[in-house]
Amino acid sequence: MLRKSALLLGIAFLTMSFSSKKHPYTITGSTLQQTNGSYIYLSILDPIKNDFVKTDSTQIKNNTYSFKGTITAPSYAILTTDDINDAFILEQGHIKAYNTPQNINTSSITGTKNNDELDQFTQKVRESQLELTRFKDINQPILENAVQENDGKTIDDISAEFNTLIKKVSDVILDQSANKPNSFTSLVVLYQRLDNDNISREEAYYNYAQLSKELQETNIGQAVKRMIDKTNETKIKVGEYAPDFEAVDLQQNRITLLQNLGKVTILHFWAPWCPSCKETTPFISELFQKYKGEGLKIISIALDEDNEELRKTIQDEKLDWTHISDPATLQIKYGVRTIPTAFIIDKDGVVVDINHLEPSIEDVIKSYLK
Repeated sequence: MLRKSALLLGIAFLTMSFSSKKHPYTITGSTLQQTNGSYIYLSILDPIKNDFVKTDSTQIKNNTYSFKGTITAPSYAILTTDDINDAFILEQGHIKAYNTPQNINTSSITGTKNNDELDQFTQKVRESQLELTRFKDINQPILENAVQENDGKTIDDISAEFNTLIKKVSDVILDQSANKPNSFTSLVVLYQRLDNDNISREEAYYNYAQLSKELQETNIGQAVKRMIDKTNETKIKVGEYAPDFEAVDLQQNRITLLQNLGKVTILHFWAPWCPSCKETTPFISELFQKYKGEGLKIISIALDEDNEELRKTIQDEKLDWTHISDPATLQIKYGVRTIPTAFIIDKDGVVVDINHLEPSIEDVIKSYLK
C-alpha cells in the first residue's frame, strides 16, 4: 500500500513538473531612431487588470538589443520605448523584431509560428489602410471642391469608393476570424476589437467559443473572457432602486416607471434592427402571455426612432405591452451596453435581476409573483 501511494505521488510530481515546464525564448531586435543607451521594455499582459506589466528591460546599443528568458506558455506581450509600442506573442523560439516609432508604423516581429502569422495579418491590414489613406489624401481637395459647387455626383462617387475601401480593411479583419477561428492571431483580433468597443457581445462570445481551451487559458484569452463578461455590466446594479423616468409611449400616453410597476416588471431594452433581440422577442412575448394575469408588466425601451419598422415589429410579433422609443437617454441613464438587456424590478422598484433574456429569467419572475 505504501509503495502504491509513493508511485502515485511520483506520478503527480511528474505531472506537475511537466505542466509548469519552462520554455526558452530569445528576442533579438533592431530599432529605428532610438537614442544609444536608452531602454526598451518587455511587458506582459496581466489578464486581471487588463494592463501590461513590465517584466524585463535592456539597453539599446547602436539601434540593436536582445532579451533572453523562459516562459511556461505563449503570452501576449509588448515591446516599448517612449515612441515604440509593438505587440507580439512571447513564446518559445528565436523572435526577431524590427521596431519603428509609431508615426512610421513599419514594425515587424517574426521568427516563430504565431508571430509569423500575426505579422502577415498585420501587413495585410496595413496595406489596406495605406490604400485608404492614399485615396483620402488624393480625393480630399476634390471632395471639398465638389461640396462647394454642390456637385452631388462627385460626392456620391467619392463616398462610394471610400466606403468600398473601408469595407476592404474590415474584410481583412473579419476574414481572419472566419477562416482561422482557432488561431492566436484571431484571439489578438478579438482582444483588439473588444478593446476598441467595435464588436457586439454576441459576436465576441461566439468567436471566443471557437478557441481551443489552450488559447482560452492564455493571458490574452483570460483577458478576453473578462472583457466579454464586462459587456454585461450596467450602471444600475442588482439591489439598487431603478431610476424613475417620465416618457411618452407609442400610444402618446405620458407615463412614469414607478407609477406603472406590477408585482414584477421587466424593463426591456431592445431594438428592431438587433438580431439577438429578434431571436428573443418570441420568448419575452411568451412570458408576458403566461404571467400577465399574475401581475407581470413589461415596459420596452426601443433604442430607435419611432418609425415604421419599430411599429411593424411590435404588431407582427404581438408585443402587446407598453413601448417607448428612446434612442439614447434611458440607455445612458441605466448604463446599458448591450441589447437585449432586461432589468427585473420588484413591486417596490428594486432591481432584483439583470438578465439578457436567458431562460433563467422565468424562475426569477415566478419567485416574485408568489
